[in-house]
Formats: sequence, structure tokens, C-alpha cells
Amino acid sequence: MQTIWVAGEALIDFVPAATGLGPGFVPRCGGSTYNAAKACARMGARVQFISPLSTDLFGQRLAQDLAAFGVGTGHAPRVADPTTLAFVEFHGTDARYAFFNTGSATQRADHSGFAGPILAGDILHVGSISLIDLPGAEDIAGLVLAQPPGVMVSIDPNVRPGMIRDAGAWRDRMARLFARADIVKLSAEDLAYLHPDLSPQDFATRCLSQGTGLVVVTLGDGGAILATPGASARVPAWPGPVIDTVGAGDTVTGAILSSLTDRRIRDRDGFARLTDADLAGIGQRAMAAAWLNCQHSGCHPPTSAEVAQALRQPRP
Repeated sequence: MQTIWVAGEALIDFVPAATGLGPGFVPRCGGSTYNAAKACARMGARVQFISPLSTDLFGQRLAQDLAAFGVGTGHAPRVADPTTLAFVEFHGTDARYAFFNTGSATQRADHSGFAGPILAGDILHVGSISLIDLPGAEDIAGLVLAQPPGVMVSIDPNVRPGMIRDAGAWRDRMARLFARADIVKLSAEDLAYLHPDLSPQDFATRCLSQGTGLVVVTLGDGGAILATPGASARVPAWPGPVIDTVGAGDTVTGAILSSLTDRRIRDRDGFARLTDADLAGIGQRAMAAAWLNCQHSGCHPPTSAEVAQALRQPRP
């Protein structure tokens, strides 16, 4: 059975909450790659999280949460380094973050002992803050670049500019990863930081010309564009009120990757067989999943059944 392997950060988001003593924060399990792993599993995919998890109380909570969502952690080493922490501030429904990552299990990630059977046709997904701080960022890049061509690589940069101290080194790392990637998903905000001179369509064309099989660019309220070498689609975002947007992009990633496993896309020839209608269906499923996630506070990806039910309902 095709497996999605996820390497990257697992952290605790402290989100604002009212308490009897005044404003406070509530801890919630999170992290872009961590959320994407849960979203993949909720939508029916077989998923393994393979990056280190701390033995501290937060790391134990993260491991238990992954297990509860059906994500395997048997290949995720337990380490004494502390868990990354992030404090969240909301501006309307949008979130800003303050990360505390120095010396953490994410910053010091070491996958040299990983011996998991990533097979041809499996997907290795990476991204976000785990690709910023050294030495962990280069360790994950090394893991990706060591994979044989048969393993499909997925990347979502989920850019956090406030964490990037050496933009040149980070951009070089991202360029190396994009050159290897079979699946690239990013937001319009990510693209504006990475390539402010490129439109989403031009960026997709560049990636596809370098061998990428599928490019997805989310456009906020504008929906998303999806492109393969032979097909393209633009799908609208779902209208209506949301509670907050935490984890929406990660839920899109999970929906996209799980849709690929549902369709048994195992190589770049599989991407070439996708039609415009296929891409539209994949994109519509991802937009529905993102909207359902945003009906909750924090990241709460829906199940495949919940997405299917939502898609059957008429929309305004």
C-alpha cells in the first residue's frame, strides 16, 4: 500500500484564550508538517511521521495525538531535546506566530538513523520551519536528496520570514529541494517571498519545466490553481464565515496528497494522465477540506467522509 512519509516539525501552538484571570494561552499540537500528516491520515491515507519527537511532556502529547489520528510514529526517534513552541496572535482570522526553536528536537533533527522502507511510489513530504534552522534543515534536505527517483517528493515551504536569518542560504536550500520535488504546493504569500517577480502561472510553468509533476498554488479567497505538464485547473475557495485559518494550508496539502494516493498516482507518468477535470476534482476536494478545517479554532482537518458530504451539499 502506498505510504506518505512526513519529515518536519512537531510543535506546540499556544493560542489565545480567555481565562478567569484574564487573557491567556491554550496549548495545542501543531506544526505545518505535523498538521499535514494528520490531514492525510484523516482523509484515509497511510501515513508515517518520521522526525524526532521530544521525550518532554509536550513531545509525549504530540506522539499521543498523532497516534489518535492514525499517524504511525514507529520510525520517529524520541530525543531529549525540547519541543519547539509557538505563540499565536490573531488579526481577524489570520494568525501571526512567535517561534521558540533554539536547541529543539526540530532544529537539531537527525535522520541519519532512519531505516524505514520508503518504496518506489511512496511520497516523502517536507516543509516549513523545519527547513530553516541548522543543522536540522540541511539534515532533512539531505534525506530528500538521498531518495531514489522512484520516491515521490512533496514540499510545502510555508514560509515564515521572521525565522529566516540567512535568506540566501535558505533560498539555495529551497532551490535544491524544488529541483527534486515531484509535488510543489505553496501559497501566494510564499510565492511573493520566494519569487516576487513571478505570477502563480509563471511559477508553475517554471517548476513543470524542471520536471515537477504537480504544482498547486493557493490564492486565499481566490481559491487555488493546479497544474501538471498536460493539464490545469483553477478552483474557487469556499465562501462563508470562518473561525480562523490555522492549518488551512496544511489541510490543503493533506487533501492533495491523499487524493493522489486514492488515484494511485505513483510516478510522473501518473501525473501526465490527469485531465483538467481530474485536477478540478482534486482542487475542489482540497478547498472543501480547508473550509471545513476553518470551522474550528486551530487545525482540525476533516475526514474524507466529511469532505464528501460537504461536496454533496449545495453552495451559495
